[in-house]
Amino acid sequence: MTPTRWVLAALCAAGVLFGWWIMAALVESPPERPALVARIQSLPPLAQLPPVARGTPKLIDSLVSPAGPVWLLFESDPKAPPLLCKFPRESNGGVGAPLCKSAHRELSGLASRARLAEAGTPGVLVPGATAADGVRGLDAETGKPLSVKSAETGLTVDATPGTRLVRSFQQTLEAGLPALQQVSPKEAIYTGPLTGFAATHPPPAAPSRSESEDWTCATPAGYIEARLATKQAPSDGSSANIEVAFVSRGKVIAETRGRLPVDRGFVAPMACTATAAVFTWFHRGSLSELRCSPDGCQRARVEVGDIPEASLVALALAGDNTIVVWRDKQERALVRLGPLASFGQSPTAPLWQPQQSKATGWRLLRALPTGQSLLLFVQALGDPASVKALQIHADGRLQSLAPS
Repeated sequence: MTPTRWVLAALCAAGVLFGWWIMAALVESPPERPALVARIQSLPPLAQLPPVARGTPKLIDSLVSPAGPVWLLFESDPKAPPLLCKFPRESNGGVGAPLCKSAHRELSGLASRARLAEAGTPGVLVPGATAADGVRGLDAETGKPLSVKSAETGLTVDATPGTRLVRSFQQTLEAGLPALQQVSPKEAIYTGPLTGFAATHPPPAAPSRSESEDWTCATPAGYIEARLATKQAPSDGSSANIEVAFVSRGKVIAETRGRLPVDRGFVAPMACTATAAVFTWFHRGSLSELRCSPDGCQRARVEVGDIPEASLVALALAGDNTIVVWRDKQERALVRLGPLASFGQSPTAPLWQPQQSKATGWRLLRALPTGQSLLLFVQALGDPASVKALQIHADGRLQSLAPS
């Protein structure tokens, strides 16, 4: 064989070996890792963030509907109409910048006793009016009267049946004045896609009782309801039955039962997927979850020893991720976000950057989960005449919300 043929043969052999090596590397390469939550980018200092409300506002009431806007009522002057803020729902499941304006003059002097009753519109109930039941309903934006529906379980606005949250109340006295106490179950949040909500009947009436805690949340299929029977706990008081019912078109189509610790420490609002109710709590250095579907309840737990329970200020689910907000010794608001199974390794960051000068204190007025995000209403102690609205998205993005 001539030298040229030897060279060609060697090159062909090398090419074949190189091809096999490439193929082997492709076959043996590890599968692609799932996407991780991006590093959290802190917001500017709290004092630099635009306010959502001024004038030493007092947050009176709030209501979050599964696919609709978030409504808030602020009172700054007891004699003036309250401030009504509507946070419109966005396609990603979070909310956008609020539209804030003075509520109708009919609410002047009544804001502290008004309660948002219907999630589709800013329908409110006001006690102490000269009506048949001593309560009247009106649209907070227009002042248009709304019919009040009376039932054994309480009073509410007469809303069109559908997958929406409708609160019911009973009239009580507080400091000698008529007041409204919610008797419908506590609202929970829906963490799934917002499209495809089906029309259905309102959930069966289940007024809160002294021996139980009740929750309800709307899903595309109907409602998921849960009741924690605290008086049926064993003698040692360690845990209690949690009963979960899945309701569609006014009928219970499935039921399941599990157990929850009576002492759960810092508890998140109940969250729902399309087919499950999720209970999350933080206690004694661990983050726990109970997930109940028609097939039963499954419990999970992860150790999180670096977060002091006494410093927690907010805990909620957003999509598939858990959000924890706490306060450190330097008064910083820290946020950690990620799946429960890997929460100890999830990213952590200050919610806002520190001031150049001495940091001022702050307080949390309210935390509102929207399903795909967490809304925080924060007031700086050095600037009590303003309230800031901050949003933590399920993907770790932080956002400051204020009227344009």
